[in-house]
Amino acid sequence: MELETRRMNSVDAPISPIRILVVDDRPENFLVMEAVFSGTDYELVQALSGPEALEKVRGGDFAVILMDAQMPKMDGFETARRIRNDIKNHKIPIIFITAIDREQHYVHRAYEVGAIDFIFKPLDAYVLQSKVALLVELYRKDRQLKQSELRGRHDFLENALDASVAINEKQQVVFWNQQAEKIFGYTKAEALGQIMANLIVPRPLREAHQQGMAHFLKTGQGPILGRRIEVTALRKNGSEFPIELTISALASEDGWLFYSFIRDITNRRKKENLIRESERRFRLMADMAPVMIWVTGRDQHCTWCNQCWLDFTGRTLEQEKGTGWADGVHPEDLERCLEIYGKAFEERRDFTLEYRLRRHDGQYRWLLARGTPLYDENDEFSGYVGSCVDLHDQKEAQETLRRTHDELEHLVQERTIALTSANHELESFSYSVSHDLRTPLRAIAGFSQALEEDYGKVLDQEALHYLRRIRSGTERMANLIDDLLGLSRISRTPMSRQELDLSAMVKEVTEELRAEQPGRAVTFVIQPDVRAFADAGLCLVILENLLHNAWKYTSKHAEARIEFGFFEQDGEKIYFVRDDGAGFAMEYANRLFGAFQRLHTEEEFSGSGIGLATVRRVVHRHGGRIWAEAALEQGATFYWTLEPKEKLDAAAE
Repeated sequence: MELETRRMNSVDAPISPIRILVVDDRPENFLVMEAVFSGTDYELVQALSGPEALEKVRGGDFAVILMDAQMPKMDGFETARRIRNDIKNHKIPIIFITAIDREQHYVHRAYEVGAIDFIFKPLDAYVLQSKVALLVELYRKDRQLKQSELRGRHDFLENALDASVAINEKQQVVFWNQQAEKIFGYTKAEALGQIMANLIVPRPLREAHQQGMAHFLKTGQGPILGRRIEVTALRKNGSEFPIELTISALASEDGWLFYSFIRDITNRRKKENLIRESERRFRLMADMAPVMIWVTGRDQHCTWCNQCWLDFTGRTLEQEKGTGWADGVHPEDLERCLEIYGKAFEERRDFTLEYRLRRHDGQYRWLLARGTPLYDENDEFSGYVGSCVDLHDQKEAQETLRRTHDELEHLVQERTIALTSANHELESFSYSVSHDLRTPLRAIAGFSQALEEDYGKVLDQEALHYLRRIRSGTERMANLIDDLLGLSRISRTPMSRQELDLSAMVKEVTEELRAEQPGRAVTFVIQPDVRAFADAGLCLVILENLLHNAWKYTSKHAEARIEFGFFEQDGEKIYFVRDDGAGFAMEYANRLFGAFQRLHTEEEFSGSGIGLATVRRVVHRHGGRIWAEAALEQGATFYWTLEPKEKLDAAAE
């Protein structure tokens, strides 16, 4: 014990260079080793095969050999056996580093051919560095003063990030670094020379520890050697905590030394517990969710699905795990489903697909599946989580809607053809009516005028009055025919919407009205820059009819006022024409916009009763509405709206 402690505390002289042979048939793995040992004074030598390794061992001096287990031609086990059979080099320590399956017989085979350790990938750089450092120090001990080499190892391990503890065959502590002091609470002075199990091994685990030590000393085999294991340790204050432990056994001239590299994983355990609790809550909420939820691993195999999925399929979780879920996919959808699913996995991206899945009653139902990649705390891909929604009824409804749409489309085409034909017939009828009515009207007007001109001197005043009334009636009839034809054409006139200056159009109409009756005292108030997106010709029909009406129904007032403008209400632009003329009673307002509906007699105000019906038709063609407010002898206001350009653009998109 005292000899070993003195050896730990002695001073050494460094040897340079320290050569390490890396035997691996993959050159990229040599680069990894160079990265692991960067910053050290080691010289790494590469051997790409077993024969090359044997040749370099025979020609050089190496402190450590890092051996790959699987290589072509000659594997690592055979290479190690031949090195051990070489008297000159049989003491070179060999560490196997491999990614093969972690079966115990590989470890046993490595130890059988003389390896001192067996490390599985992925590598823990700190553990590998520490182990190699220990072997290098042993190498130096064989070449120089043994006490100096152990002191070098002591200095290295003293500053290691993990706790490092060494015991001898008697289980006495011979090394205790600063991290061990922090983790366990014992100072180095308190720990050295003590039985390690009494310090840091919880009482329930001590018997197993003793049995393991006895087994190794008897057989040279230790199942936990070279492996990272998680166990419970004991602090000085009596509290227990979780650790990650790696143990290496090194033979010395004074017997076996057992080095432990210890990491406190309390925080990691807390984090793992939080993750497990989060997963438990997730699964609880997922089981209560009304949608089907699933989770997969990196290998695309299902690892879990919620109760909603199991209720849908009528199968157990074990049946759905792995690739079992695919058993229920419709045969016609399976290849497409797996192709989309697999490609998304390769590209690590979200995906959406529709496929049919067999329900518990045997019916195949359409599902909408969505998946998104999962990443762990190290931002490494860990699988997918996704959901499925039953949209079978929706797809059937869409199919029904599509069929209905096709039927309506066909019906609309038929009705359009019929309407087009009817419009052609109506145009022919209108032309015929216009021609057939105008001919006798012209005859009546002509003969009545001839009678007045030829026999006016012999007719009395009453007869002349009758002739004038006949001519006036024919003129009104002709105007009525023109208005009716105009009303019928309003619905068929093609529309060409553009930006219009309604204020300018109103000004032109009012100037025409003043020119017809220059003697009237009428004040026009025209709001400037009133604009609309509409058909110019049809908008002129609106303005002419409403302004002519205002002009007409204010004619019995010595002075009159007619206004035009707009205002906005609830985001809608409302135009208006207002006068202070005869007005009308609001109880008759519902008759205003019907053809031939008049609220004043012909003797009061002339007219055909078609104008406002024409205005309403124009407004409706522009997607708007029209209404009026009035009172007898207090004037009337006509309001209308037009569908705005923004709404038309949105509908077009």
